Amino acid sequence: MGTGDWLRTLISRKKKNKERPKQARKTLGSLRRTQKLQAFTYHNSVKKQTTNTLIHVHAWSKIQAEIRARRANMVAEGRIRQKKHDNQLKLEAKLHDLEVDWNGGSETKEEIIARIQQREEAAVKRERAMAYAFSHQWRANSGMNQGPFVFELAKGNWEWSWVDKWIAAQPWETRPSTLTKVVNRVGKGAKLPSSVKHASIDGKEFAKKPSKQSDEETTNQESNTKAANSGHSRTKTT
Repeated sequence: MGTGDWLRTLISRKKKNKERPKQARKTLGSLRRTQKLQAFTYHNSVKKQTTNTLIHVHAWSKIQAEIRARRANMVAEGRIRQKKHDNQLKLEAKLHDLEVDWNGGSETKEEIIARIQQREEAAVKRERAMAYAFSHQWRANSGMNQGPFVFELAKGNWEWSWVDKWIAAQPWETRPSTLTKVVNRVGKGAKLPSSVKHASIDGKEFAKKPSKQSDEETTNQESNTKAANSGHSRTKTT
């Protein structure tokens, strides 16, 4: 091997050593560029995927909300229909009970229904008025002996007949027990005062209480008899 070959190999080696860092820099730059490109594409794909998923989730939630609202509306409509049907059946039953015949009269259906409603309101008002009057009458006569009649009325319902209501509203006096008390007080042989009047209801007689004047007259008569007896005894002793 000559001197020329040795120099050539040395020069070629130096050239190769100079070109190596350049080649390394080129490869490193290319790798960085590819990495950036991959990261950019991956970021964009993820972004698109997330946006698409969010759009689909919002759409699905809207669909579910619409389905729930529709179901609630269907349930409410069903209840309203059932209520209307029940009201119609009740109205037909009332019309059948009242024997309202739709035979071509002068009144229309709405007028007849309004008249029926007015009758019902008037009946309710009458019931309330009678209950109010009976409660006040019952409180006023609570201290008197009314017998088993009041007990039965207290146990019964407020839906009475008009005869019972009229009897309950009348201010009846007490029973004949007061007459026996007056007779026992005056005496068996004494006459009843003129203020004690007999009355009859359904063929049964009972007496009213004597007034205050009759009580005073009886007390005056008793005092006069006592005074006469005392004067007579004095005359005998003299």
